[in-house]
Amino acid sequence: MSKRLESFCALAYGVVGPSHKRVGMPNQDSCLVSGGGDGVSGPLMVMVADGHGSARCFRSERGSRFAVETAAAVMGEYAGRLGAVDRAGGEELLRSAVVPAIVSGWRERVRMDLAREGVTVGELEKMGGAAGEKARQAAEKAAGENYIAYGSTLLVVMAVARGFAVLQVGDGDMLMVERGGRHADGAGGGEKVVELLPEDATLMADETTSLCQSDCEGKFRVRFVERGDVEEPVLIQLSTDGYGNSFSTRAGFEKTPLDYLALLREHGRSVLDEHMEQWLAETTGGGSGDDCTVGLMYRCELPPPMPRLEVVEVKGEAGVNVAATLAQSGEGGGARRVDGEVASG
Repeated sequence: MSKRLESFCALAYGVVGPSHKRVGMPNQDSCLVSGGGDGVSGPLMVMVADGHGSARCFRSERGSRFAVETAAAVMGEYAGRLGAVDRAGGEELLRSAVVPAIVSGWRERVRMDLAREGVTVGELEKMGGAAGEKARQAAEKAAGENYIAYGSTLLVVMAVARGFAVLQVGDGDMLMVERGGRHADGAGGGEKVVELLPEDATLMADETTSLCQSDCEGKFRVRFVERGDVEEPVLIQLSTDGYGNSFSTRAGFEKTPLDYLALLREHGRSVLDEHMEQWLAETTGGGSGDDCTVGLMYRCELPPPMPRLEVVEVKGEAGVNVAATLAQSGEGGGARRVDGEVASG
């Protein structure tokens, strides 16, 4: 799926993991791209959600779908107000109004689903056999408000006039590619990958926060990114934890937004439409085995790659080391900066 808004486009892809295929379980992840640049279909947004898929969360594939659909509706309702505020106002609006509306709307969808199709004896027996008799009794008691059965995470990015509205509950990753700025090693220029949201210290091992928790509103992480707050956003990647957990190192995973950026520059969207699901299936097949979903929001007209200015040590005329930065540009061309002056080289 794909959409476009002004200078940004969005895509999302997902596959069922081999661990779920083996037992006949449907994909617990959901993804949604909404909006466009026509002034009618609303603001551009991309979102992914990961239903927990545990014995107690026996309808979580529905829960993840309800999550992205509810988030799209709520974010659309607040898009105008979010497009007219600064960072502080945006984050306050996300916390005080948007998040509660999403949680309330998601719970309403769950209650409606349970009213239409109550929990069956078969579902209870299957859950009890896997999670124990106490869990079965709790699910039976919850009846029409059994939110745990639908437990899911949620990750959302929406492009607005002044930047991006971002929110997340549960595990998964949001990475952003910026052009320019300063790298950790002191080098400048180039394109770097940064975390879009601060780390959630409550997420440990396989434990995650969730929409199904009674206090989930306080567990959301939110951020309003004004375009002046970051160097130059080029691409944002959202993914469920089945993707990140498939990589042996964090560094390898954090390279993926740059890989997708290179592919979009060279081949356009068509290469992702053609190959992305295969690549995701291979990634999770050799990694986590979990369902795997990736969403991308990127500049529709991508600028050319920016050379990275590397920090090196060179000898000055007096034999003293001075800081220098060299642009990586293939055969050694580009600009060389020494002591604040630029010379061709």
